[in-house]
Amino acid sequence: MKKKITYFLSVLAIGLFVFLAYGSDDDGESSTVDLNASVSFTGTQFVIKNNDSFDYNNAKLELNGDYFLKGYNLKAGETYTVGMLQFADKKGNRFTALQKPQKFSIWCDLSSGKNGFYYAEWQ
Repeated sequence: MKKKITYFLSVLAIGLFVFLAYGSDDDGESSTVDLNASVSFTGTQFVIKNNDSFDYNNAKLELNGDYFLKGYNLKAGETYTVGMLQFADKKGNRFTALQKPQKFSIWCDLSSGKNGFYYAEWQ
């Protein structure tokens, strides 16, 4: 019985070593890239600029953590104007002029297979 336990623990240790050595496909690089974007608010519209040399594909624009726009493709070097009323929460409620934009983020897919992320905060 003692031999079986020793054998089992040895196989388990070798399996764990092999998994740790080869099981991870992480190449040491992050799968998220910080985007070089800029966002400003005019009082009724957001001006979004892609300052990178690559496109932001299938972008999700998020306002104050609750209001979203999905599916945007923001081309490299381009500037986009998006009206605040285009942003809606999960229930379909629109962002209104009575609300103050405080946080803005962009999540997107990149052609490299990685994800892009941008975040801004206003007072």
